[in-house]
Amino acid sequence: MTQSTLECTEANLRALVGKLVEVTNPDRKVGRAAEEFLQNLESQPGYGVLLLRLLELEAVPCFQQNKPASNHVLVASITFKNYIRRNYHANGEHVIGDAEKDLIKQHLVELMLKTPLRVQRQLSEAVFLISRVDFPHKWEGLLPALVTSLRSGELQLIEGSLTTAHSILRHYRNVYKSESVLRELLYILPLLQEPLLLVFRHLLEQLPKAQGPVQRRVMLAVQSAVEVFHD
Repeated sequence: MTQSTLECTEANLRALVGKLVEVTNPDRKVGRAAEEFLQNLESQPGYGVLLLRLLELEAVPCFQQNKPASNHVLVASITFKNYIRRNYHANGEHVIGDAEKDLIKQHLVELMLKTPLRVQRQLSEAVFLISRVDFPHKWEGLLPALVTSLRSGELQLIEGSLTTAHSILRHYRNVYKSESVLRELLYILPLLQEPLLLVFRHLLEQLPKAQGPVQRRVMLAVQSAVEVFHD
């Protein structure tokens, strides 16, 4: 039986926010009921896109105004990550349809890089989970999107891009260098090598100028760049 698609309507977004708020209710009976309700929605087409739309409407403004995300927005990012973990497979029950997968991949990276840090971490993990299934052959836009952010000169975009690049590339350290793996590396290196070197130099130049918490962030970004080189 075909299920109806969850459209990104104002009514559906309001209902979704209501359940996300209930997840953190001190009454655990209410919280568990909300979690079960949301998990039951996972088999319904459009659910992943609806979550992303909510994050776009509520998390991006927090990033733009340099404010922390509210609890229900963080819960939305965790819910999305777990939805991807449970449902983004090549086959099996409740698999996300190809059209919805394409929509998710089309918007996820840009959205991730424009959200507050705690939300960004959850969405970065979702990017990694999808990459295990689709990268590089079914997600050719992933690396170019990360490279664009590496070239931006904005620290948070650089941080998010480096963290995500490391998460999707680290497995190449230990895999057997088969012909297919070498082909993947030949695809990756020309795209990533030069911008990675340029951002590494940029971060080293910024390090003596930065102060306090920003200096620590730059140092951690330098470390992330080194990790990606090692990958």
